[in-house]
Amino acid sequence: MTPPANSTTNFILNCDGAVDEVPVNVEPPVTTLTSDQGTDLVNNPLTGRVSEVILRWNSVNATRCSYITRTSPTIGSVTETSSNDYSNRLGTSGWIRYDGDPRYINETTTFSITCYNDNTGAEETKTLTVNVSNPPPPDAPVVNMGSPDYPATTRDLLYGYAWVDVWFSSANVTWCVERAYYADGTQYSNPPNWGTGSWVLSRDFTNIQIATTTTFEVECGRAAVTIDGVTYPATSTKKQLTIEVLMPGGTVGEDVTNWDRSTLPPVTANITADPNPTVKNALTGYASTIATINRSNASYCYLSAYRFDDVTGLYTSSYTLSNWNRTLLNNGTSTYTISLATTTRLVADCWRDYDRYNPYATEAEIENAHEVVEYMVYTEESLEAALPPTLSLYGNAVWATSDGRNQSINMWTTATERIGFDTRIGTPQHLVNSIAATTSSTISFPFVHPHGADDDYDIYLSMCDENDGESTFRVLVEGVFRGQYTTNSPDSLNQYCGSSYGTVVRERVAQNIQINDGDTITIECDTPNDGERCSLVEVLFGATGLLTTPQVNPVVTSVDVPVLVLAENATFCGSGSTEQAHWAYPNTGSRYSWWGAKTHTFFDNTEHTVSMVRVPIATSTRFTVTCWRTADSLTDYQEFNVYVPFSTTLSAQTTVGSGQCIDDGTLGSPFGTAIEAPVGYGPDDNGFCSPMVDLAALSPSVSLAAATEDNVNGTYDNVNALMVIQNIGPGALPADSSIAYKATMSIMPAHSLPDVDTSIGTFEGGLSIPANPAIPTQSPTLTRSFGNVPFGTHTICSRVNLDGSPNYPESSTDYTNNVSCSTVTLPVPRPPMSITADRQLIRPNQTVEISWGVNVTYQLQCAVLGPGGLNESFDTSLVGPGYTDSFTTGPLTSTGIYELRCTEPITNTAFTEQVRVEMVPDVEEI
Repeated sequence: MTPPANSTTNFILNCDGAVDEVPVNVEPPVTTLTSDQGTDLVNNPLTGRVSEVILRWNSVNATRCSYITRTSPTIGSVTETSSNDYSNRLGTSGWIRYDGDPRYINETTTFSITCYNDNTGAEETKTLTVNVSNPPPPDAPVVNMGSPDYPATTRDLLYGYAWVDVWFSSANVTWCVERAYYADGTQYSNPPNWGTGSWVLSRDFTNIQIATTTTFEVECGRAAVTIDGVTYPATSTKKQLTIEVLMPGGTVGEDVTNWDRSTLPPVTANITADPNPTVKNALTGYASTIATINRSNASYCYLSAYRFDDVTGLYTSSYTLSNWNRTLLNNGTSTYTISLATTTRLVADCWRDYDRYNPYATEAEIENAHEVVEYMVYTEESLEAALPPTLSLYGNAVWATSDGRNQSINMWTTATERIGFDTRIGTPQHLVNSIAATTSSTISFPFVHPHGADDDYDIYLSMCDENDGESTFRVLVEGVFRGQYTTNSPDSLNQYCGSSYGTVVRERVAQNIQINDGDTITIECDTPNDGERCSLVEVLFGATGLLTTPQVNPVVTSVDVPVLVLAENATFCGSGSTEQAHWAYPNTGSRYSWWGAKTHTFFDNTEHTVSMVRVPIATSTRFTVTCWRTADSLTDYQEFNVYVPFSTTLSAQTTVGSGQCIDDGTLGSPFGTAIEAPVGYGPDDNGFCSPMVDLAALSPSVSLAAATEDNVNGTYDNVNALMVIQNIGPGALPADSSIAYKATMSIMPAHSLPDVDTSIGTFEGGLSIPANPAIPTQSPTLTRSFGNVPFGTHTICSRVNLDGSPNYPESSTDYTNNVSCSTVTLPVPRPPMSITADRQLIRPNQTVEISWGVNVTYQLQCAVLGPGGLNESFDTSLVGPGYTDSFTTGPLTSTGIYELRCTEPITNTAFTEQVRVEMVPDVEEI
């Protein structure tokens, strides 16, 4: 309905649920359609089409928009529904890209979009014509290349190879291919550091490794192209550059057959580990040590690990040791922190590459260029058995901190009384008494129940336990003493809270205490004059018994239940199995994993020791979780129930003045006066005049600059979502508006995996009124971080002003633009995989043993191929992680290359490892 202009109208709204007001925007939609590249474009003479067109649409007062439609003389009308390079299809704002994948433009085209207001039935169609003209015919391809090492370079005396730099550039082409040839014109595989993808049209190659005179070739060209009805055939051109390789000292020619390398400095290496022996952690079952490898005069070393083999009775069973197994390039000293489940033999097989593959090398030269060293690291069982794992699971949980991070109660800013405590910035952030010792320090703050009700709570204190004295903490609720704890351990790590959680103790000081919303919580602390201060990190409240939430309408809304998990003497909680998962069992519908339903707030150094998870539910639900430890597989299980009352029918009546709001006395009228809303102002939730803005999320991007790879599990941690908040206007956003923002990632949407949310951040900066309504003002780039993100193509969305409590009022009731999404593809991390030969230099009719291994927890489809009858395949989803195998070839008659190739089936990414077995020809003495 549309109210008459300049009138006051009464609305009566009956709602099934606790909703007493629903804003309805009745203005007609207004739509804009623009092109980032403008509307007069020219086809690319090399491809016959426009290189790129990005169309953007934006609408106000609309609830949805149609797909983009394009119309041109050749193709007619096409409605674009493919999601590739298409942001926010059917949304009220978004963009679409035309660049050849999957769509392109090569003629004058008219685009159209229609946006609708479903509340009024109104709609508006906007069109945009992009004029496309044809260029002159394409010019002939051009290639240039050169090298600072032309025409000749010298071998390195020790390493045998020569290293050269080569550059090339091109013009009027769309592809280039690099090749290499021996002096006799025979083509061979590109030498190391030479060659790249065909889409690279210019490049500076450095440190190309060559062992003989080499001719470098670059060929560049373009495909056939049609311009203005004329087809120009495909064409290409080549350029070559020959660099001669001289013996050390500049000797002309390559008399490598008589080059005696047996007296060169030999390859040397050694391995150590500290501590050794190392003691296993009683919780994890793993022992940690720092392994160090020193090597000299080598090109690379193969690092491998072996555990005890029941068959041989020796440490000959090869396995993949995380953070050790690798090919280590160059020389120097490297250290690796490794975790061992058993005593292990560490091996380093080091080579000088030239002598390894030199067909003229003598046994003395090969021995001089090869070194194998090994080192035993012994593990011992822990002398003290770990305590049984214990788990506490609470709902309607409340977390209080000194800085209010991650939606916790801010004890400092909400305090009704502060005596002695002063705030301190640190990790963890904590409160510290700053006045004379022996004086009691006190802080009081109101308890905020997540649903404005009451529950019986267990109360935990987290405190810094210094090693230079003692402090006694007391907890009071509404002035009544409820419990205390004294920190007095002489074994704490430091005499101050420091930069880690190492000195923090967490203790339950009260059980089953009824706490009402608004009750005053008081923390008192006394410390004698012994050097230790009162250091309070956080207060945790976990509700026990049968929990209730507010009434909700399960059809249209849900309520967040804060869940608190505290686990001790455990190493992990939950998994995909029935017995060890975070399952939620609703009254209606199937069970689901509540652990992934909402953002985690971890505030301890071990992920599952303490965490807060806010889970949305719409019906009564039973929550379960199991935690266990890897050392002995002991577990603990807990569950609790949350009751959601049935919704009731409510009625509300309010008076709305069209275009009016209530002056709170700051706009020139007495408090409570209804006035015409000034420009940029409108009624807030209580009807008072507030600056009004229309906030929007800009499509997010992803940064992997700080990300770390887990190549065994194929995941990334510290994946940063880069977000921007926009103010479309018409008002300005004040600096203290506390705009909530976060990022959500749909993990491989095609596979229906659960969404993952980041924690919620708060933007406290202001955004001015846009000078041009079409160009919103923007916040600085904001960052939210994801963890444990698998490889693959995911949808990432930025959300602004949707997840805070409360949300900041906006001038537009259409919150569609508060969410903006884009697609991101995370590559498959290179998996730990290897292939080796027990001998890499053989004579005719000898055999070799080829060994290979792959250590991943996801699916790879692998094949192992090579001469001598080797042709095997396996699937890592069937053989499991840490898979190894071997094969003994038949008699060989020539040099052979053995290849392990693994393909990840979702992304079709292939990885290859090779080992070369050289054949030394038999020599008959005459």
